[in-house]
Amino acid sequence: MGDHAAMAIDFKGEGFVVQIFRILFFLFYFYAAITFKATTDGVIHNLAFCIELMQKREDIWKKKYEKVKNIVISYRIELFRSS
Repeated sequence: MGDHAAMAIDFKGEGFVVQIFRILFFLFYFYAAITFKATTDGVIHNLAFCIELMQKREDIWKKKYEKVKNIVISYRIELFRSS
């Protein structure tokens, strides 16, 4: 069974230290890829949340603007009628 395991992972006759280094490098690379994916997912989620908040704030400002605009228009109409 030991021969089959050695054949399954072929390191081309490299030394034990090099084999361990290659395995550790692979694990590090795999971990870095998973970490990068998780980080980017978090950043995208936070950006989407910020965009949603900005849209809500913009809607509130639009409502305030329309309210003030209507008040100014009605005030101008009253001034025009009274003169």
